[in-house]
Amino acid sequence: YDLCGVCNGSNIADCGGACNENVELWDECYNIDETTQLSLNSSGLTGEIPLEIGNLTNLTLLYLEDNQLTGEIPPEVCDLIESNNLNIDNILEGNNLINTCE
Repeated sequence: YDLCGVCNGSNIADCGGACNENVELWDECYNIDETTQLSLNSSGLTGEIPLEIGNLTNLTLLYLEDNQLTGEIPPEVCDLIESNNLNIDNILEGNNLINTCE
């Protein structure tokens, strides 16, 4: 058995592997259970917010301001903002996002 308990598995705990314990965001790997803060303000991020952020159910802080993020905030992220009482201003400020979390 590998690290994920898979018989004859690869024994690599990679992002998106058989364990489903991690999520990949902007080419970085985050553990779903252990990640409580995501501080990526002023990090040069572009494009849309990945809906996979919604899998980080233990987040207490989410900072994405002052990047070049565009598009709508995914419903999965809106649910996370509401359920974890996150400050949406830390996501909207300095980005060109459409706030769909209402």
